[in-house]
Amino acid sequence: MVYRGFKANSEQRLLSLFSEFYDNLGPNIEQTLLGATGFVTMDPVNVEAILSSRFNDIGFGPRRNSFWAFLGDGIFTRDGVPWKHSRELLRRQFVRMQYQSLEAFNEHVDNLVEAIRRAPDIIDLQPIFFRYTLDTKTALIFNQGT
Repeated sequence: MVYRGFKANSEQRLLSLFSEFYDNLGPNIEQTLLGATGFVTMDPVNVEAILSSRFNDIGFGPRRNSFWAFLGDGIFTRDGVPWKHSRELLRRQFVRMQYQSLEAFNEHVDNLVEAIRRAPDIIDLQPIFFRYTLDTKTALIFNQGT
């Protein structure tokens, strides 16, 4: 499985491989790698439980450092009180906003696609997606771009 993952990634078809796994194995997959057992899910009920309703039952533990290197210090890499604080900040923003259409995103998606199109063959997506997120949230919260 690891070999197939690396091979698919090098051929830029990793998402297709994951889709194949879920199609063949179902929405919840148990996997063991180097003696450690983990679970992967795309079941909306489980995702909701992990990110919200049963968050206190599930923690990052020693995996936090691995995720932190990729995602940084934010809501997706926090546990306990810091996570609750980050989530509450975000929840208040989303409760205030009424997304009646996707028009608010059009300009920012166009800018995102153009930035990716102009990029060289090897691309660092993190600053591009950071800028997209900043532009979109600023526009939605303050009704203006950055």
